[in-house]
Amino acid sequence: MIKISRERGTSFSRYPKLVEKILGKPFQLSLDQEETVLSSSKYNKVIAGAGAGKTEILTRRIVYLILVKGVEPSSIVAFTFTERAAQAMKSRIYQRVGELDENKLGKLGEMYVGTIHAYAKRILDDYFKFGNYTVLDENQEIAFLMRHGWDIGIKNFGRNYSEACRVFLRTVNMVWDEMLDRKKLEAKAPDFCEKLAHYEYLLEKHKLLTFGRMILLAVQKLRENPETLSHVKHLIVDEFQDINRAQEELIRLVGRNGEIFVVGDPRQSIYQWRGSDEKFFDSFEETFKGTKTFTIRENRRSGKRIVVNANKFAGTFKNAHYEPMEATRGEDGFIGLIEFESPEDEAVWIADQIEDLVKKRGLNYSDIGVLTRSVRLAADHLVGILKERRIPYIVGGKVGLFKRDEAQALGRIFAWFYEKGFWVEDPQRYGKRITGDDLLWTALDCWRSVYQYRMPRDVESRLREIKANLNSKNSSYDNFTSIYQDVLIILGFENLIHTDPNDATIMANLGRFNNLLTDYETANRVGGRAPHWKEDLRGLCWFMNSYAAWAYEEQPADDIRGVDAVQIMTVHQAKGLEWPVVFLFSTVEGRFPSKMVGRELNWCGIPRDLFDARRYEGDLEDERRLFYVAITRARDALIVSYFKRMKKSMSRSQFIDDLDLNVVTPLGRKRLPSFPVAKLEVADSMLTFSASEITAYLRCPYMFLLRNVYGYQPELDEAIGFGKGVHYCLRRAVELLKKNEGLGPITAAVQAVDNEFFMPFVAGDVFENYKKGARRIVLNYARNFGEDLRQSSEVEYRIEFPIHNATITGRIDVLGDREVRDYKTLDYSETEGSVTMQEAELQVRLYAAGLKSVGRAVNGGSVAFLSSEAPEIVPVDVGETHVQRAVKEAERVVASIRNKQFNSNPGEHCGDCDMRDICRWRW
Repeated sequence: MIKISRERGTSFSRYPKLVEKILGKPFQLSLDQEETVLSSSKYNKVIAGAGAGKTEILTRRIVYLILVKGVEPSSIVAFTFTERAAQAMKSRIYQRVGELDENKLGKLGEMYVGTIHAYAKRILDDYFKFGNYTVLDENQEIAFLMRHGWDIGIKNFGRNYSEACRVFLRTVNMVWDEMLDRKKLEAKAPDFCEKLAHYEYLLEKHKLLTFGRMILLAVQKLRENPETLSHVKHLIVDEFQDINRAQEELIRLVGRNGEIFVVGDPRQSIYQWRGSDEKFFDSFEETFKGTKTFTIRENRRSGKRIVVNANKFAGTFKNAHYEPMEATRGEDGFIGLIEFESPEDEAVWIADQIEDLVKKRGLNYSDIGVLTRSVRLAADHLVGILKERRIPYIVGGKVGLFKRDEAQALGRIFAWFYEKGFWVEDPQRYGKRITGDDLLWTALDCWRSVYQYRMPRDVESRLREIKANLNSKNSSYDNFTSIYQDVLIILGFENLIHTDPNDATIMANLGRFNNLLTDYETANRVGGRAPHWKEDLRGLCWFMNSYAAWAYEEQPADDIRGVDAVQIMTVHQAKGLEWPVVFLFSTVEGRFPSKMVGRELNWCGIPRDLFDARRYEGDLEDERRLFYVAITRARDALIVSYFKRMKKSMSRSQFIDDLDLNVVTPLGRKRLPSFPVAKLEVADSMLTFSASEITAYLRCPYMFLLRNVYGYQPELDEAIGFGKGVHYCLRRAVELLKKNEGLGPITAAVQAVDNEFFMPFVAGDVFENYKKGARRIVLNYARNFGEDLRQSSEVEYRIEFPIHNATITGRIDVLGDREVRDYKTLDYSETEGSVTMQEAELQVRLYAAGLKSVGRAVNGGSVAFLSSEAPEIVPVDVGETHVQRAVKEAERVVASIRNKQFNSNPGEHCGDCDMRDICRWRW
């Protein structure tokens, strides 16, 4: 290691120029930060408070390892808490390396920067034959359980079925996260254990993974095969205070052969309700002997008064006592406190201040964060006022989507399609429901409130036709997306213009609702179940009312990048974010701290002494940490507000009295006093695209907007997964040939299909027919191109390489050392079957560019068109001129996406487009 030989304020005259640049640009690090970046210890623990520049420290650490220490990027794994944080870190790494040594850019894609869950899936895919499994997110998981819960027998775990599903899943994830001993569990909670085994059987049968199960399986596999990741020499973990037991074990296993560098702040540990345990951070030195601990006290974000208050408030913690932060900014910052008679008064005043800050002080709406403990409980009045004044806003938190009238409209229409449908307007009054034709009429009222065009006169009659169709014996519909698109057409979707900000918001949220429908439908169709509309509409109605209405987040217009809108969100969701001005509202007893915290939860009969139940249920200390996080989101100004009465008298939060009120300004009811404030400068993050996304944009930018940005879904077809299944079987055939030299290509192909072929939405004879088709395709390829299978040196090789302002990703086969091959399945695959040769050539050339960027010689390229009749190998010219032209084309696409250029491109391909029916420009 290069020794630190300077005092604060002196220059690095003894340092090599490269190290000086790493430590000094784009701004000079503090001495503590420099020591952290340059540490030579095998195990490093960094205590970094809010605004300490954690991302900058991690970025410069990685740049130092690569450029100064000569570490191969492929040996570096970095875990971030969110994909957003990963993109921010990758952007900085690519930028700094590009500035300091362009020649090292090409291999950066071999480094992993992302979430621990995505890495767990990568481990399972690459080393343990999980490549044909599908990952369920939490919404899809609850939909899957709601379908199967009756058969599993979980109904007695709650007061009603939906509660039973939530309680069961919470308990299942606790068992996985805590890695509870199954023998003890069987002895202490046999009923739950039996149902857990049934649930795990169903997941395995349908080849499904969940976030919690992925981590557990990765741990189990790595324990059995400890040398799998011996190539990982540097493991870097951000937000280490938020990991759970299973994640901690996975971190040990991933980092067992190398250095481990963790960063965190137990003062900001706020996810105990999903298993996070800051004790892993506190005990890191005991777990990893010889750990060097660093403390970064600088707060580069907030004004002095905000930092002073954060420090004073942190002093009230029973645990997590760390050195106070030091404000590095010269500005004092502003903290205001204001009391209101009612939440209505509070909402009006906040809206007034937002208008004033934007119109008179030059801020953008996106410079303002409005935070609260619970959006579901506290935000209705504020959302109503903002909507009335046409102030753009994004509602975060899990209730966000249904705070929008367009989502309310579609939710009520689909509930109305069920003959006994209902809609619960207020979750606090579940028994009060809208039913019958009131559902339809209120739905249309919601739609009229956001739709700025003339509605067709026959809307109601045409919707009634759809309802009659669905409730008939021989419905013409075979999937939810086709129903949804017909509804959108009736409502006048084609009139919406994506370049209009209000229309764009509506279109984005309608895309999110399409996601909801697909989540529910996927869970119901897995395993080959055909639609049964009366039953399916009933299930959807209950899914929306008992879960989705308070669980789906809003899909912000523009995919949140560059949206100029006030952001209303929970403090949990605000973690890791910052705003020049933060309003922290509804800070009253019972809400913040929440009156629900510390209540004993239902754990499906599992004794509380088998795990730390209190940690999951929370206590006042957890609420204090949450309040601390809220304070530290503010850069220039923090305004805390509360009200005195809501049906009954309310007391202000006890946390307010723990602030340093000497530097808090009491506010009147008029405008905020003057204080220094500046717009937030947001740097463009590095974007990541697959090669197929590049070609999708080139085919039609508007289709790309609908599908890839807004999330509109294709129709669910039974053939989905056929192409993926064929590709996976080819991969397994190659692996079998590598493993057994005496095996022939044809035998390997047969074994791969017989043992590995899978499709999620078919079963029985239908599945067997598809399997026969897959066998013919793979056998045909093996017969005609068996030697190519033998020569495959890399199968589904992962590439990620930089172009200007983005990275391109893909998975390819490499024949020998020098030929890039991509596969397209023509049979049963609308997506791959419609790919043009020009599009396929562009993808192969981009893959060739990726291989060349890591120093691989590439002198050939090809596309294998797979079919049951005559597979064909078409060569692709991957000469330097063609490859560079492909890269330039991809860069042009990225620039267009950044500039929000999503014009239509009507043509012959409209006939193959999933969005054709709702596209105003279709041929």
